[in-house]
Amino acid sequence: MRRVYKHSGLIISLIITILFIGCSNRPKNVLDTEEMENFLFDMHLLESSLRTSGHLYRTPREQQFYYAELFDKYGITKADYDSSIVWYTKNPKEYNRIYDKVLARIDTLKKDVFRRKFHPIDSVHFVQEKSIWKRKTVYNLTAKQRQKELFFEITDTSFTSQDTYQFSLCENLSTFDSIVKPYIVLYVNYLAGAVDSIVAFPPSDTIRKRYTLTFKAKLPLKVKSVSGYLLRYNTQKYKLKGKIDEVKLIRKFNPYRQDSIRNAINKLDTNQYSKTEKTVPKRKLIPSNEMKTIKFDKKE
Repeated sequence: MRRVYKHSGLIISLIITILFIGCSNRPKNVLDTEEMENFLFDMHLLESSLRTSGHLYRTPREQQFYYAELFDKYGITKADYDSSIVWYTKNPKEYNRIYDKVLARIDTLKKDVFRRKFHPIDSVHFVQEKSIWKRKTVYNLTAKQRQKELFFEITDTSFTSQDTYQFSLCENLSTFDSIVKPYIVLYVNYLAGAVDSIVAFPPSDTIRKRYTLTFKAKLPLKVKSVSGYLLRYNTQKYKLKGKIDEVKLIRKFNPYRQDSIRNAINKLDTNQYSKTEKTVPKRKLIPSNEMKTIKFDKKE
């Protein structure tokens, strides 16, 4: 057993000696592992910045000015860098260990950038999105379909003025439909009784289209609910065939301004806004200059 211990100590001493000799064999003009790691990390940042700004694709003469600053930072020349690359290329295990550390630092930096650690969003302009649609997203339209089945109303005490609501769905109606003037509508209902609305008019052409209705609660009033119809029409007796799917309703708001908005609304006299009824279908629900908020894309 003593002989084994003696041999083990000899082996360990030999390994340490080899490692020391390997390190001492590195020429003086070659960067050590820590310097090489830091230099490669900074070089990747420099090249990413040049690529993003478009300077990476300029002439080599112009690029030299940027790399010269990097060489000055580490007190080396381009010849020293080239010698370091050559030496570490001949020692691939060491080179791979260095590059693994460099890549790990880059991944950490990417996560910090994604979390906006260095450029936080101004709270005034911050917008948060939240899905508020809780019902089913697919509706197969038949002659037995009742309009009340296509009506929805979502109530939430967090709704407030200056919220933006984005209502979207895909819809196609058969050419055999006998319904008159079908439309999609989104209402913003205020506690004071006022109602704002926006509409889109889907044609009966069997072409599947996506409709997006975007509406902002502009009135300085407390919001009671958001409601609407996936499809509404005038005729009582009709033939209806089609499909509605991919229904979404998104609320966009600034979470940092919610308290200030509510305080401002509470100070206002809401009596100036008389109670109004929902607009009947025969009337034009929104001005033509607001129709630009309605979008649809053709889909086969």
